Amino acid sequence: MGEELVRERGDFNGQAVFGFCKPTLEASLPAASWYGMRIDLYSMNAVLTDEDGHLWYVLRFHDHAHSPAFRLRTNGYGGNLYSEFAGVERGYIGPVKHRVEGDAHIIESTLPLPGREPYYFSRSVDRMEWSEGDLFSLTGVSISPTMAFVAPDTKGGWGFTSNPFRLEGTIMGRKVRGFCEFGTGWAGLGVPFMQPYAEARLHWMILANEYEDGTYDIAHISFMMGENRFALIANEKGPVMATRDVKLEVELDEGGNRARYPKAVHLELGGEKWRWNPADDSKVNLPPVVGAASREGYAQRVGDTRKLAFGWGWLNTSGDSRIDPYVINRP
Repeated sequence: MGEELVRERGDFNGQAVFGFCKPTLEASLPAASWYGMRIDLYSMNAVLTDEDGHLWYVLRFHDHAHSPAFRLRTNGYGGNLYSEFAGVERGYIGPVKHRVEGDAHIIESTLPLPGREPYYFSRSVDRMEWSEGDLFSLTGVSISPTMAFVAPDTKGGWGFTSNPFRLEGTIMGRKVRGFCEFGTGWAGLGVPFMQPYAEARLHWMILANEYEDGTYDIAHISFMMGENRFALIANEKGPVMATRDVKLEVELDEGGNRARYPKAVHLELGGEKWRWNPADDSKVNLPPVVGAASREGYAQRVGDTRKLAFGWGWLNTSGDSRIDPYVINRP
């Protein structure tokens, strides 16, 4: 009798289930679980435009107890998006702690390290605050419901939740505005999030635009191996599209290792045509492409006449033969 109640876990062959959901504070706490998965990593990705019109990229990764990665890049002031800006060496690398204070999930550095700035991040349902000592100070407000996907399989699967924020503040004393994603990577027990991501990776794009008329486009676009293909699009009024109807064509750059970086991406999302273009003046001589080619840029619907005030169109595209079937040559 008892054995009849014990059933095998369903295997959906990694097919992603995706959509929008209401953000909650509890969803990002380290002890949270989701369809039997646990949180494996947190990622804060921000792309901002300063008063000189230059682009800044800030990234921090950490897990429940440690932050191993901090990036600070710009395409101005003698740098480019593929080399670190002066000051990045002061970013905190070390133990972190989590706590709840009022309605906020707070993550912060635990040790005062010589030559390193303190790290502080606070997130609630509708706002965030992120500071790295004297390097920068940013505050933001939520601009979309949580964008989420889960791809169950017999090992427990993997998933991702993304909470987009519009940011303002200063970086290295310069006024900036832009967008940030508070991302949470989920995976089955014993499987790090980056393992299924690396296995499935082909093309991933995060899009956030604010236009001069005050309207928005916010999107996650996944065109990966197997069944992990979908697009989630929202605007200033809320969700507008969740579709598996995603088509992709890529134009590669030219010269040296740039030949594995996209210089244009043509997308069709639920019948809508979009185009992505890089915003880094093709300064991608570093680093050598190994497996994936990340690049900053902007994307917009083809024929959209709204003027972009500022935006973000980050993508991560396979730099190996996986992308070859989708490469085209356009005049």
